[in-house]
Amino acid sequence: MKAVYWQFTESLPLKFCQEVIDYAKTQSSSLGLTGDQKENSKKNNKKRKSKVTWLEEDWIYKILCPYVSHANSSLNLNYKINTTETPQFTIYEVGQYYGWHQDHWPEPYPSNHNSIRLRNKSRKISSTVALNSKGEYEGGDFQLAVDKPDSPKREIISPDLNKAGSMIVFPSPTWHRVTPVTKGTRYSLVMWSVGAPLQ
Repeated sequence: MKAVYWQFTESLPLKFCQEVIDYAKTQSSSLGLTGDQKENSKKNNKKRKSKVTWLEEDWIYKILCPYVSHANSSLNLNYKINTTETPQFTIYEVGQYYGWHQDHWPEPYPSNHNSIRLRNKSRKISSTVALNSKGEYEGGDFQLAVDKPDSPKREIISPDLNKAGSMIVFPSPTWHRVTPVTKGTRYSLVMWSVGAPLQ
């Protein structure tokens, strides 16, 4: 089984990347949580340690969505996408990370979810944008993992997200992580595209 992903290398405008960073820094941030966000901070920090800011701005969607659409088609996924979740600006400082996880959950969002557009929908496609380049930070590698047939070991793949403006798009059930940052600060932008549950 191969890891399925689509790579855009230094494709997004650097001006866009810097504008996202500058704008996000003017907004309030919070602790990045996992799952249903009801875990306590101590337990959460074992899996994830970072700060996030939610950016529901039209100019961000207009840049990201065409790339996701292109990858959806190019990978022959052809998932039916109804909407996207609010993009997440993530800050990883020294010692911060995100352990192995999936963005897709077994059950869709509930029918009484506070966001009407997400009700009864599931995450199908995940995308991550590198907003700054290696050299401004060390560590903080984005990695994908897939199970090898007839083996308990996973194959770990490190897509090239070392340059600002690079983007990776992949199916949300794919296991992935961000290794600990050892120097500087890593900035990224994440978005999830959702639709009717995968069969």
